[in-house]
Amino acid sequence: MNLLLDAFYLVNCHAEAEYACIQLYTVTRSLNGESHLQTLYSLRRLSMTYKLQRRWDKAEQLQDDILKRGTKTLGPRHPIVVNLVRDLSHTYLCQERFVEAEELCSIVLKCRQEFLDERHPDIIESMASLALIYERQERYGEALELRLRAVEYQKRSLGETDLNTIDGMAALGINYFNQKIYDKAEEIEAKVLEIRREILGYGHFDTRKAMWNLSSTMLVQNKSADAARLAHSTVILCREARSEHHQEYLWYRELYLADYIEDCGSRQQSHQVKRGVKSPWATRFVCRMIFP
Repeated sequence: MNLLLDAFYLVNCHAEAEYACIQLYTVTRSLNGESHLQTLYSLRRLSMTYKLQRRWDKAEQLQDDILKRGTKTLGPRHPIVVNLVRDLSHTYLCQERFVEAEELCSIVLKCRQEFLDERHPDIIESMASLALIYERQERYGEALELRLRAVEYQKRSLGETDLNTIDGMAALGINYFNQKIYDKAEEIEAKVLEIRREILGYGHFDTRKAMWNLSSTMLVQNKSADAARLAHSTVILCREARSEHHQEYLWYRELYLADYIEDCGSRQQSHQVKRGVKSPWATRFVCRMIFP
């Protein structure tokens, strides 16, 4: 059943996944009872399905119920219960309920710090989650402290070229950009791009994100020629990896038009390239990837 659920998630068949989760919950409840770990696990899968469908109210209600059952059965500091608190915190974040999300995320981080080494992946993940909550509230200074610590721990435990470390560095670069510390942002983003190109290749989705972020950092520093070349390469690589009708390609192309062609005065070329394309992002000047 779990393999079937994973297959449904992979192809975005969320309605089918929801039905399968309900069936799994019914079977595990009848076999093991309401508070058994397998029953709670099946409910957790169902709550994740609701989140994929952006049905936040149902996900929140179910996650709150799972958390209460888990706390009663295992205790508030059990690792499984801590993970359930993390799930609910993320659901609050998705609804932009930052105060509640921050409160729960802080609890998760504190609990994990009591039992785990500071370089444990779960602690690094909690620090990154709390930093994201701060950043969504434009509290970039508080987030920066957590980002720096997380990246330092990742470098020590995983190495500087590990992809998880690179993801942390990418998030750090975005933080610097949002604080208008463009020189540090550019330095970090250039390193991220270099390593992602080497490990993942030029056409990988994460490499394209790194290229676009670096180009926008160059653009706001008036390095227009280098920024335009990098942005144009992003568009071409995306077209080769996807197709001319894929949403990601259309998104990059419209942003490229708005940032580089129209602002440089090449109206004729802009109209030729833009023909037949409609996008809500076309009027944006500089767009950053929200997530690394």
